[in-house]
Amino acid sequence: MGIAISSGHGLHVPGAHTVLGSEVLQARRVTQDVCRLLRLKGISMFEFHDDVSRNQNDNLNRIIDWHNSLERDLDVSIHFNAIAGITANGIGVEVLFRNDAERELAAHTSALISYHGQFRNRGAVRRDNLRVLNMVNRPCVLIEVCFINSETDMRLYRQNYDAICEGIALALVKERGE
Repeated sequence: MGIAISSGHGLHVPGAHTVLGSEVLQARRVTQDVCRLLRLKGISMFEFHDDVSRNQNDNLNRIIDWHNSLERDLDVSIHFNAIAGITANGIGVEVLFRNDAERELAAHTSALISYHGQFRNRGAVRRDNLRVLNMVNRPCVLIEVCFINSETDMRLYRQNYDAICEGIALALVKERGE
């Protein structure tokens, strides 16, 4: 079947935005490049970016409906995390999951992004209150690449961008056993 990857948020529902970057733009960039790398490795990919929704509820419904409309093995949603304000401190990467079946993939993906991006590894984090994780009908992880309002994280992200995308692709290839 394949892997379905969506960028978090949407063109009109942009998520976090700081002087350091825009979540929706960076999530789209990572999604496109990870999908390109996986296609080069022969993996069947589905890619989605919401250019239509005008509010968070419609955006979440559109993303979930898109994922559930596909015949696929795995769902991935790409995001960037944020806290209040701008910080110089590095905060790191984490990968969110809901079920124990996704824990290993979440931990492995977080570790590879941490290694390739030189981020602090916050690891796999169980979340049962996120609609995307709760409503898609296949295994799903939500990747928080780094904190978009951390000067250190964004510097590392820019310096190690290609390696970060390769780390995500490697984790997903391993998940498929290829």
